[in-house]
Amino acid sequence: MRLDEPGHPDPRGESVPLAPDRRGIGGTKKPSRLLELTEQDCPHQWAEVSACLANVKGLQFQGDDKILAISKLDEADLGSVAEAIAILVDANCLKAACTLMGMCKPSALIVLLEPCTLNQVNELKTSNDPAVCKAMDRFLRAAARRAWKDGDFLRCRNLVQFCSPEVKASFIRRSLSLVKEMSRLPVDGDMLVEAVRTALAWVAEFDEDEGLSALGGLLQITNDLGAHELPRSVAMKCLIWPALGRIVFRDANEDVRMERTRRMHKLEAMAWFPALTPELLDAVPVSLQSEVLRVAVEQAVNSQNIVECTDRLRELASLSEKICEPLPEELKSYVRSALTKLSLQWDEEVYKSHQHSLLKVEKKAQRMRRGSFMGSLKAKADRFFRKDSADEGTLVHLAEEFRFAIQEGNLHIAARLIHDSPYPEFGDAAREELFNAVVRKFAEVGLELQQWPFRLGEAEQDDAELAAKQDSVVLETAAALLVTGEPDPYFSLLADRILSEHFATQKRQQAAIQRLIEGLGIGLGTLTIVDVLSGDLVYALPELCSLDHAAALEVILAMEEGKSLLAIAVVDCLLQDDCSDATIALLFKALAHRIDLRAALPPIHTGLVQVDARIVTMPMESPRRKMIKMLRLLQMAKLAGDYAENCGRWAPGWRLLACMHDQPDVFIQGPTMLLAVQAIDAAAADVLHGGAKELLDRLHDKSVELALHAMLEEPPVIGKRLLSGDALVNVMRALVSDGGLGERMFTWSLPGEERAMLHVAAAHALISLMDDVTPCRFNPAKPANHAVARVAHAFSVSLDSNPARIHIQREIGEAALKTIETASHSFRLG
Repeated sequence: MRLDEPGHPDPRGESVPLAPDRRGIGGTKKPSRLLELTEQDCPHQWAEVSACLANVKGLQFQGDDKILAISKLDEADLGSVAEAIAILVDANCLKAACTLMGMCKPSALIVLLEPCTLNQVNELKTSNDPAVCKAMDRFLRAAARRAWKDGDFLRCRNLVQFCSPEVKASFIRRSLSLVKEMSRLPVDGDMLVEAVRTALAWVAEFDEDEGLSALGGLLQITNDLGAHELPRSVAMKCLIWPALGRIVFRDANEDVRMERTRRMHKLEAMAWFPALTPELLDAVPVSLQSEVLRVAVEQAVNSQNIVECTDRLRELASLSEKICEPLPEELKSYVRSALTKLSLQWDEEVYKSHQHSLLKVEKKAQRMRRGSFMGSLKAKADRFFRKDSADEGTLVHLAEEFRFAIQEGNLHIAARLIHDSPYPEFGDAAREELFNAVVRKFAEVGLELQQWPFRLGEAEQDDAELAAKQDSVVLETAAALLVTGEPDPYFSLLADRILSEHFATQKRQQAAIQRLIEGLGIGLGTLTIVDVLSGDLVYALPELCSLDHAAALEVILAMEEGKSLLAIAVVDCLLQDDCSDATIALLFKALAHRIDLRAALPPIHTGLVQVDARIVTMPMESPRRKMIKMLRLLQMAKLAGDYAENCGRWAPGWRLLACMHDQPDVFIQGPTMLLAVQAIDAAAADVLHGGAKELLDRLHDKSVELALHAMLEEPPVIGKRLLSGDALVNVMRALVSDGGLGERMFTWSLPGEERAMLHVAAAHALISLMDDVTPCRFNPAKPANHAVARVAHAFSVSLDSNPARIHIQREIGEAALKTIETASHSFRLG
């Protein structure tokens, strides 16, 4: 029985027709009883519910205690109906709420049953009351049918998810039949695609046998379509093919498993595409054309034999010359992925026998579409600069080099090939092979590595020699995983996890770093043994930061103890009498964005003299001799301008060192400047807490102003400010969080360009702090945004008198300025 027809049962289980039944004998009308809501259903809420429904079209009030639905309610009055339902559900009058929902048209039920429409309706959908569940099944089914009829398949799926298992299964079976009917009708191609997607998403709800039967039924329809409907057939097969791979055969006896495998092979054969032509591809819905090409390549890879596989790939590769952008590049990418997969997965004998065929496919894929002038120029240039391109530099030969590296157990070279490959498709397949090689290498020394979920297992043993082998293998494989690098960060995370699990303690990590350095043969003089515990890592540091040992450096940085030891080594290196300018530049380039130096830098003993809780002076002798020595070294250093190329990403501590080099005169002002520069440096690198430990909120304004100017000024040598972009915004966040500093900074005597930069960064800081109620870094008892209105007012006043006001406003944007002005206005009123 259709739910949007008269005669559906009400929540009390009675048949309640909403219109006269004209099917009686002789055509006479049978007496009908309309769906009704009475005061008895909700006595305490009746007045409130009646008021909500008073003006709803389709309802008739009979006296003061009864409401009849003389026609179905539509979307126009949905607000009033929803309000009444909410009242009833909150009062636990669930059956009355269901009665009211039963008065609605299916089109109104679609909206009413949306998860985001009404929390009380969500409660009805998840109720355990049998009567309510039965009623909600009817409403959900009626709404889902209407959504399907309207082509709103996503809503249909969302509605069916809340049905009971029995109703859901019935609806899914019916939907598969509807898809078959739609495929024979002249419906819009995109609508058919979405209908098939919806039906296939439900196949996962079936068991293996039902799923195979459902897919078989759909595939039979595709094969029954006429030649003129071939594009529609290809579109449906394109969607069904991936669904075949998602069916998992669970435990069963051998005979059942073999029978299911036979059926699967039969379905795969039914899903096979005909030969693709430009005309056929063009007739497929545009939204599916790229996916059709992907599936065609995947089917070619799964051909019955290798010759058929390479022939089909070559035909597909040649298709790229005849189709329109952007499809050619997408097709070439799919073909390259297939070539990589085949090159890496075939055994040695098969690979050698068919390598030439793969090269032919790749050559076809590299050809440009006819009429592509720029493409032909590029091809000619490639041939000119790489005359042996037919034999070298191809994807197939890259895969061959990778195969050889894996066979030889040289994981580092294999990882470098992934990292340096110009083909993204190569990396996707090669990473999987590299991981498998890592697992095998672990197994050789008694380690078990599991990827999902992660687990690194090692048996307890007292064999020192085996333990040493395990340590070496873990270090080697972690280095290889780290070398692969971006764009897939998973291997970096995996390497971090492996190192932290295997070298779990501080002592174990120190020993691992010791072993790693020894293995590289670098260190103190001609010795290869470096005692990391006594700080002699400093002698290995310059070589460790070179490109030759980048992998070893990554391994050390992946361990917490490694970061700490490297920070100490950097500071110790800068205190060496023979520390060269080249070494200093190398440290900045390799480590400035990787290591926090704050804990390793010599402490500054303040000997504070305080006035109103602010630092106003500091004895000259308070900085330690080490800091003075470091200042003199950096002051005299002659560094190339590119040493600060990535200063926007520097970790805490490095801007202090750079300021010693670029602006040494600022420290003549007094030792307090060390604290000020150090505090701003910390704030620039740490958006949440920077500057708190460094006493930024207690420093005198003049010290902060001079330190800020030193970092904002553009040095003539390197031509790059130490503070800009996000780093400068971070500093402004810290100053705004203090309140007093944030308010007064607009009065500081900074040059015009620096004042403009300060205003722009301050605006971004104010916006970012506007709704931040986390504890303030300087006073956890207050929220981080406690001073936003106060500083916003100072900002607005200062902006009005700034000569660069128009430039600043353009940089900030109108919306941000209005937000700041609103905060400023609230301060003036408050």
